[in-house]
Amino acid sequence: MSTARPGVQHPRCPFCHEAVRPDHTKAACDGCMAWQHGACWDDHGRCAACEAPRKLFLAGAAVRRRSWAPAAFVAAAALGALLGASLGGLAGDGGARGPALAMGGMLGFIVGAALVSLVGESRAARVTAAALDVEDPPELDAWAVARETERAERGDPRAMRRVGEAHLRGVGAPKDEGAALGWFRRGAERGDLSCALACVRLLERRPGTKDLPRPREEAVRWARQAAEAGSVDAMMRLGLLLVDRSVAGADPREGARWLREAAERGERTAAVSFAWCLERGLGAPSDEREALSWYRRAATGGSAAAMVHLAALLERGVDGPPDLTAAAAWYRRAAALRQPLAEAACDDLDDAADRLDDDALPPLAAADRARELEEHRLDQAHVHVVRAQAALADGDLVVADRQALLALGLLGDGAPDAHALRAAVAEARGDLEGALAGRRRVAELRPEQGWSWLHQARLEALLGRRDVALDLLARGAACGDEPEPVWLRLWRVGLGAPPDELEADAAEEGAWTARLARLVQRRADPDALLLEATRDGPPGQRPDDARCEVLGFAGLLADVDGDLEAARARYEACVATDAADFVEHEWARLRLAQLDRAGAAAPSLRDLFGAGSGRG
Repeated sequence: MSTARPGVQHPRCPFCHEAVRPDHTKAACDGCMAWQHGACWDDHGRCAACEAPRKLFLAGAAVRRRSWAPAAFVAAAALGALLGASLGGLAGDGGARGPALAMGGMLGFIVGAALVSLVGESRAARVTAAALDVEDPPELDAWAVARETERAERGDPRAMRRVGEAHLRGVGAPKDEGAALGWFRRGAERGDLSCALACVRLLERRPGTKDLPRPREEAVRWARQAAEAGSVDAMMRLGLLLVDRSVAGADPREGARWLREAAERGERTAAVSFAWCLERGLGAPSDEREALSWYRRAATGGSAAAMVHLAALLERGVDGPPDLTAAAAWYRRAAALRQPLAEAACDDLDDAADRLDDDALPPLAAADRARELEEHRLDQAHVHVVRAQAALADGDLVVADRQALLALGLLGDGAPDAHALRAAVAEARGDLEGALAGRRRVAELRPEQGWSWLHQARLEALLGRRDVALDLLARGAACGDEPEPVWLRLWRVGLGAPPDELEADAAEEGAWTARLARLVQRRADPDALLLEATRDGPPGQRPDDARCEVLGFAGLLADVDGDLEAARARYEACVATDAADFVEHEWARLRLAQLDRAGAAAPSLRDLFGAGSGRG
């Protein structure tokens, strides 16, 4: 039963950001005195606020503050009486006993005062130590915050951190995240490590605003300062920021190096993130076996996320034959830690593992048994693909990725549909590099399908590599089946390639395709073509589908011209048609998401192509 009292403000753990309540096992940092959960301290291995390595080992119960002074003075008086009697006895006659008793009383008072001072000092020390673990940890009140603010104004970075914490938590000062960030910045500029880390934590997930347009870029600055000073937590956070392509100035190679540095120092979150980079070839050469090793290292240390990734690789047989039994065991361990993805996986894998267990199979001939296992494997993989498609349509990216992984585990690396699903999930998350890796694999497995090349090319274009995108579209047009080459050429011209004989070839595909060819060659007005799409679109196609094509290409042309406002309007109208199966709709949706993540400083395609149109 909690001993917390209603209305009491409790400190927040700097690691998990949850309240540290009286009934929790807790620890205080020896350096900055920040409260945190005992389990969070053990998980992080150090203070999550200032990275100090030592914690205070505190008493388990509060000590009542009783008044010790009266007892001390009674003891002093008794001692004085004894001394007075002794001195009187030594004096021998009655006339001298009075002064002797007075002198004894004075000596007793002096000795008592000394005892009071010593006992009080020792007692105060014990009470202070015990008070650190009382029911309600001490908070800064308004008077204390005012005192700390005066010290902060004089340039004390530790006082700046305390004032920032007071504003962040609204304890002793108005709750104001902007004011807290301002104090943390001032402390970080004076080299305070905990202030720099506080800036990173406030900025790394903060959306851009008019007053703070690029918070994550500033987070990179403070994270680099703290990481170079030796903060393992800052190394991990800096690595994650640098591998994120949506952050201006991102450098996946440097990010992967920082993640590895933090992982080698025992940071489990960094180990999982570095393994993820290795698995996808992001900032480091693709190496699934080494990724498996890092996942195993973090999973052995207790990371539930690492357990899920490790189980997925074991399902796929990255380091040998698929081992569904071992994968199920890791999923169960992660599920016991309340990892939601693992909980959903256990039922599916238990069934698959039972079917692969000889004791669970009927006594059939070897050929019949092998055929039954193969049929079950394909059926189960098909179920996972269908579930992934349904989850993706519902926007449940966690389940979609999970089901796609299960399909890959059963079908192996040569399953283009499963790779395409994982790429679609990565696109929805904004992970363009991860999506590109999946689309490349699909194009390798299905080079005859022009759409495979088109999906890969549009991701290259979104990453600013127009020359690479044009080459991919040309390769796809050369090896793809009809009528896909014409559509790949439409996209090439839309991205800025010479039109060649596009209009004549498009006319062979139909009048509507010829109209779109004129549009991408800038010989037709988009608004006029939208009216034609409503009245006289392609046969057998909804008017909204034809409008989606026109709006998608019109947005692309405006984007390439640098008119981002017009491009955004066209893209939004394209997405509103709800023609989700069309490539133009996918392009518009993905481009809008990219613009929203970049905020006010979002570059047009013309800017992207000018910054990095080469082959990288």
